[in-house]
Amino acid sequence: VELVTREDYYDNFLTRMLANVPAHVEVTEEHFKEARMILENKFLIGMTNDVAETVQKRLKLYFGWEELPSQQGCEMYYIKNGVMALPPVTIEEGGHYWRAIQKINLFDMKLYARAMSVFGQQKMRMPVHPLAVQKEREVVNEAFARLRNVDEPLDESDVPFFCIQSR
Repeated sequence: VELVTREDYYDNFLTRMLANVPAHVEVTEEHFKEARMILENKFLIGMTNDVAETVQKRLKLYFGWEELPSQQGCEMYYIKNGVMALPPVTIEEGGHYWRAIQKINLFDMKLYARAMSVFGQQKMRMPVHPLAVQKEREVVNEAFARLRNVDEPLDESDVPFFCIQSR
């Protein structure tokens, strides 16, 4: 709260940054709409309250990252330790301080709410890095290569174990 009440504090910093609004200009609804459009169309959203989803499912797929075999478990270790290192939230959502900050940063609060919504939507339309697609195709092709050609005659291995009769 002390930060937002300082004289040199700029309100709605994220909205200002995305919409290119100078510090001496008041942020408007039009600036917010521009910032929202940029956020929705130009960003891959990640959330600190869901770091595992952000890193393991989104960033890895988008950038085609793979954990090295010699480093198995390292990624999860840093995700857990990174989350534990975050300072605890001391402002209660909807409380007195929350409302005071919201009043000063109305457009940033609206932008944050929109970012949470986009975070959920991006799960359904997440672009996948070509290397990740290639790796998945290789796994599928390898599995198909092990399948028997259906035009070949059946042999004993094709009959379920419970149907095999003794000769």
